[in-house]
Amino acid sequence: MTAQSIKKGLCDALANVEVSGPFSCFHVLDSFPNPALFIRGLGTIGLPLSVRDAQAIASSSVT
Repeated sequence: MTAQSIKKGLCDALANVEVSGPFSCFHVLDSFPNPALFIRGLGTIGLPLSVRDAQAIASSSVT
């Protein structure tokens, strides 16, 4: 599954939503959920992203 196929699937699903009028949803969070990003060799990366973690992610990424 590629990012493009995920995006297309989401767009297709949203295009098929049938509503009788406009709608929206809004909620304020007192704290943000930890996305539990885990990178092999680095461990769990938390938020807010620290400079150290950002540098570690950049140095471990493959281009």
